[in-house]
Amino acid sequence: MASTATKKKPKSEGAGSELSTGKADLSASRTLGRKSRRDSSESGGTKEKRYSSTGSSVKGSKSGSSGKGSDKLDNAQRRTLRSYDFGLPEKREFPMPDAAHVHAAESYFRYASTADKPQLARRIMAKAKKFGVDVESDTIRQWAKKKQS
Repeated sequence: MASTATKKKPKSEGAGSELSTGKADLSASRTLGRKSRRDSSESGGTKEKRYSSTGSSVKGSKSGSSGKGSDKLDNAQRRTLRSYDFGLPEKREFPMPDAAHVHAAESYFRYASTADKPQLARRIMAKAKKFGVDVESDTIRQWAKKKQS
């Protein structure tokens, strides 16, 4: 028992203590002109201020398609959509009731089956034109030109 009480205590000063407390890393990052995590948290939390000024939360709300820029639909909203609001109406896949959903359909286009891609690409192009969305994907433009098999 006596041997456990006489253990050496770690040094509280010197080069080893700076590394264990992180002070050396902090001072090195400041001298290089970089901000560490500690520096960015001391800056006043600009992210919280930015999100709180818009009135929206960081995770977003469950407003569905009524929220500007939201591409989330809950089940009730999805059931109320008409068939022509979908990229693939017979399967009710790739809903596009607004511009945000057209962007989402463009992003998820690669997950569609090869047989469905020509129809989906044409519907994305049509909805993009309707909502004034610029389709950036050359792949979608190429698939829209192909004949449906």
